[in-house]
Amino acid sequence: MVDQNGSPMLQLSYIGDTVLISARSIISSAGTELDPRDQILLYNYLFFGGKGELSGEWVGLESFPNSISKVVTLKRYTEDKLASQFAGRGEYLKEKLLEMNAVDVPECHADFCLAVPVLPKVPVQVHFWDADEEDGFPASVKLLFDRNALEFLDIESLIFAAERMTEKACGQG
Repeated sequence: MVDQNGSPMLQLSYIGDTVLISARSIISSAGTELDPRDQILLYNYLFFGGKGELSGEWVGLESFPNSISKVVTLKRYTEDKLASQFAGRGEYLKEKLLEMNAVDVPECHADFCLAVPVLPKVPVQVHFWDADEEDGFPASVKLLFDRNALEFLDIESLIFAAERMTEKACGQG
């Protein structure tokens, strides 16, 4: 595939959409240029050129080296945001994630678990527990990543990928 200038373009799935990437631009399947933050994330993904396969083992961000300071950021801008936005509306969150090509995760101990393919080798698992007002528990969300995620993105980009997925689910991206 080539752009209007004859430059080669790469087609890639990104949070339930298809993007076209060239040396000059990144556009959505609808032909609109992506937000510069998304472009940086996608170029980082290509730059990493991750080799190898996903492990199939899911871990919390805290399992990655040098992530302690990043766990709070992930919780504030993704997990807490999804929990508060979709408390009492878990089925609506599930619909939004399924629109991003999420797949059910078997043997889930939450109300539901879905794996969202943010990028081809960067899935994010979303575990959602809805609020239980009778017992006084608020809604909560936990995001998990493939143990080999750092082969495909650095930790800051991994968090940003989760933030963009969250923003899209919340209707902000």
